[in-house]
Amino acid sequence: MAGLFGSVQLLLLGLGESMSFWTVAGLWAFVYVASGLPISLNGIGLQELSFSYAYTTLGGASEPSALIVAVLVRVLTALWSLPGAPVLPGIMAGAALVFLTVLKELPVTLLLSPTGFDTLATDIWQATETGRHGQAAAPALPQLGVSLLYQTAEKDPFHPVFIGGQQVGYAQAGFRTTWKAALTLSQLIYSGGAVRYSVDSRRLALEGVEAAEKRTAQGVEWAATSAWYDLRRAAGRLSVAEDTLALTKEHLRHVQALFRNGVVAKNDVLRVEVSVSEAELGRIRAMNAVDVAWHGLSRAVGTSLRPAFTLPAEDTPGEFSPLPSDPVAEGISSRPEMRALDRAMHSALLAAKAAVASGGPRVVLFGEVYRADESFFPSKMDDWKLTLQASWTFFDGGESSSRAREAKAAAEELLHQAEDLKRQIELEISVARTNFESSLRRIEVGKAMVAAAEEDYRMALKRYVAQVGTNIDVLDASVALANARNQLVEGLYDSKKARVEIDWAMGNTGKAFFREAAE
Repeated sequence: MAGLFGSVQLLLLGLGESMSFWTVAGLWAFVYVASGLPISLNGIGLQELSFSYAYTTLGGASEPSALIVAVLVRVLTALWSLPGAPVLPGIMAGAALVFLTVLKELPVTLLLSPTGFDTLATDIWQATETGRHGQAAAPALPQLGVSLLYQTAEKDPFHPVFIGGQQVGYAQAGFRTTWKAALTLSQLIYSGGAVRYSVDSRRLALEGVEAAEKRTAQGVEWAATSAWYDLRRAAGRLSVAEDTLALTKEHLRHVQALFRNGVVAKNDVLRVEVSVSEAELGRIRAMNAVDVAWHGLSRAVGTSLRPAFTLPAEDTPGEFSPLPSDPVAEGISSRPEMRALDRAMHSALLAAKAAVASGGPRVVLFGEVYRADESFFPSKMDDWKLTLQASWTFFDGGESSSRAREAKAAAEELLHQAEDLKRQIELEISVARTNFESSLRRIEVGKAMVAAAEEDYRMALKRYVAQVGTNIDVLDASVALANARNQLVEGLYDSKKARVEIDWAMGNTGKAFFREAAE
């Protein structure tokens, strides 16, 4: 309530009315009691009338000023009575606390998040780390500022004057009412290494953020590469579907010719027509898969590529770049996350040293040039002074030691995360390498499977024309040939994708993909 009474007093002073704090408080209590008696009349302005009458008649304020204060109090009261208004400050404070809590968790979130994961919150954290690096270096630079001071005292400042041990009088030591304008300069000369450790800590933290951003960029490259090979796979299956449809239609023409010559029955023609329809449906599904893969690639790169690019001819199994002798060691040394965790851990250790040094000795040089006077703008007294200050905080309530322990605990946690990341890198490389080796074997099997299926189809077709084989034999051979070709396509692009995945798991993305895109 004291704040409310003080606000009303300041409002009256602004309107040119002089009234003491206790008068405002007493009249407020009187108005509150008077307006509370007839509750049924309160809504038609009784409170405003009571307020203006009391502050005009009993407080000595003018009628316009009293009415202005009464109306403003009524408006503020009405706003405060709106639904949710009393809890609005709590809601805003809670939102601020949640925001700060989320930001505190972002370092680990960014390091351990899925590749390509990036949100507004992580962007805020990265920008904050950049700003903190400059903030840490600021104390080592000169601090320049200006100030304007107003001061008043009850009595004129005098100091006693002594001559020969005897007081002989008083000398004026300033002004009773003082205006002072000053230009100040301060320079930290020695801090026990606190500033240096803090700057190095922030620099390493910034390098860690940059390394994490690099892995995010690699995640985007990997997503584009994966979508590219998915598109090539879909295009390969579409080519197989079109070849299958062409073979089935050719077989249908042979069967129709045999039927016209009375060699085969009508059911053979109908059976092949069903196979043609199934091949057409397979082609439609393959075309749809290509469209979906194009959309996936466009989303991965952030722009539509289909109008400006055409797919190259279907690939054939080729040579792959050799793997390093120790891919796991290569991955551990090359992965940006490992660098990010290493920088974050060393940053935490330096932060611990900075916390310990902050409680040590400090030497600061202060300089000031100022003017002082009894009136504004000061001009009478013109002087300057230099101050060299040395300080040492022997006890700070345990603040610096607590911050040092917190930083060391963070460094230890990051060390455990680095060990866990090493195992994760080993797992990712092992899985990608296993998939790559498996797909290479599938390619060899697929080649033999396609050759056998093509020969089987050729023989089945000849036997059917010679009427020593059945139509079902030809259709089964056609299905087996389509399946063999699809298996070869799957093995081919699985091997390409797995080889690129090994590079990505080792922290070297985009090499094979960019070579293929350039070709």
